[in-house]
Amino acid sequence: MTDKVKIRGLVRVAGWMFLVWGAVVSVKGLLDAFILMPESEFVPMDKWVKYAGFEACYGLACVAVAGLLFAYGRRVPEWIERPKSPESSLL
Repeated sequence: MTDKVKIRGLVRVAGWMFLVWGAVVSVKGLLDAFILMPESEFVPMDKWVKYAGFEACYGLACVAVAGLLFAYGRRVPEWIERPKSPESSLL
């Protein structure tokens, strides 16, 4: 007896999560750097722009990881078969 487990979907879901999160964070970082002002008057502008640059780079790194996951996902088989575990027979 074997179980069929879908694994390509896991890689694709992780890729979409990184893509969405990276897009949101990078847009927020770009908005902070060029349009929005600091919420507090006690934050110097140079520190605000430095943090916004970090935020934009972090978002772009997440988008890059999503691209790598999508590329890797093409090599992963759609399904794998594994021996049925004794715990699954209890369900």
